[in-house]
Amino acid sequence: MTSRPTDENLRRSAATYGVRLSRIEAQGADLLQRLVNSPQETFGVELKPWLMPTVPADRAKIAKTCIALRNNNGGYLLLGFEDDGTPAANAPSDLGTVYHVDAIQEIVSKYASEPFAVSVETRECNGQTHPIVVVPDGVVTPVFAKSTVTHPDGSTRRLIEDDAIYVRSVTSNNRVSSTKLRRSDAARLMKTCFDNREADIGAFIRRHLSGLSPEVLQGALAAIQQTVQPKETPLQFLDEGYERFALSLSERRPQVPNLGYMEAAAILSDVEQPKTLNSELLHRLHSVRTGYSGWPPWTIIDTPNAQGLSPRVVQGKWEALMDSLDDQSFGGGGMLDYWQIDPAGRLYYVRALEDDLRSQTNGVTPRTILDFPIAVYRVTEVVAAAIQILRELDGQNDSFVAFAFRWRGIKNRVLGSWSDPRRLLRRQATCHDDVVTTDIQVPIDVPDSAIPSHVYGAIKPLFLAFGYDLDQEVIEKIALSVLQRSM
Repeated sequence: MTSRPTDENLRRSAATYGVRLSRIEAQGADLLQRLVNSPQETFGVELKPWLMPTVPADRAKIAKTCIALRNNNGGYLLLGFEDDGTPAANAPSDLGTVYHVDAIQEIVSKYASEPFAVSVETRECNGQTHPIVVVPDGVVTPVFAKSTVTHPDGSTRRLIEDDAIYVRSVTSNNRVSSTKLRRSDAARLMKTCFDNREADIGAFIRRHLSGLSPEVLQGALAAIQQTVQPKETPLQFLDEGYERFALSLSERRPQVPNLGYMEAAAILSDVEQPKTLNSELLHRLHSVRTGYSGWPPWTIIDTPNAQGLSPRVVQGKWEALMDSLDDQSFGGGGMLDYWQIDPAGRLYYVRALEDDLRSQTNGVTPRTILDFPIAVYRVTEVVAAAIQILRELDGQNDSFVAFAFRWRGIKNRVLGSWSDPRRLLRRQATCHDDVVTTDIQVPIDVPDSAIPSHVYGAIKPLFLAFGYDLDQEVIEKIALSVLQRSM
């Protein structure tokens, strides 16, 4: 074993076990670094102190966590942290050997009923290196434990139990942990497995129906499409949210920069009883929302060092303004976004276009381009995150979510791809409208595999404003890569 897992060693080990490192490379240091900079437990993130893979009790804890994260459809085990996010003491002197991917993979293979590949990444925080065990998504059958380990104190208490299914679950005190499957957890686990199976079926159908035109398929499905009129249109909430954002930004910044923005509003068609606006609900929303990038929509920062980024209650809604324009660590140009969460089933989100904040690092002048892969990426994130939040806010299986998207400050921009030079357009396309607005409806129980088609419906009018009819397959492939974290 090597003394420290270099990137090349990790790649070799990952290749041995078939791990798609693109999931990590796509999100890069941004996501993993944010996890160690602001460690918080969620459905997809577990914090543990310096567990030793050679100690039976610690091996059981690693196995239990990895099985639970696999049943969660993937996630991250961060080592070297207490439950509250504070650094743990007594770090091993040789992390590369102790937490080598072979050692962790051996534990997973020993205790998991269905083997799955893991990888190990490292990130530094305050001078300390922290290993991150990456558990892949794609579970289609619940993973059981296949061995029992009792507590070393000599009691009959079991740290891991043969034939048990471990999942990520919210406990009675609204904290997330890895625990045995309970009745309340079964529906979410089954939905995760069925959604992944549906994605496989969808790929099969696409292969066999590839000869049919989109118009023919759309006509065949028209009879089963439903529409629901929400009590309020998301376009109205866009205006309300942007007004509040502009006021919050002006209070924090005397000089508001000239930037373009992407906005989104989502309204649930029915909420029988709005949930109580309290810290427990906010923590649960933070726990259930999946992050597809380093700073996804409706990011909830609730740590002592949040420095004004934590949500606050204004007019009966949570709101948060994330202003780091002066912090050059965000890809070389800072970031700016703002969100609202209304327990009555209304969400608002606005984000400054990365084309105006980071494109200059790629030699592109701000306010001259709209990067189409990033635009697809952000719409996909918004739809997926909003669905997860609104499900938690009492969305019923027959509910719909009405979305509205708006892009501001895009006049005279050229459609392009500064973030990925491999994605070149055949011709130059310029927008002559300063504002473009679109809207869609999405079933609350939509599987991830069906989200890309809704993303296409939401973003197609934006590209048409540039005079460019981008191929549906291209857009859906980008959206799917976001959801699969393989972009």
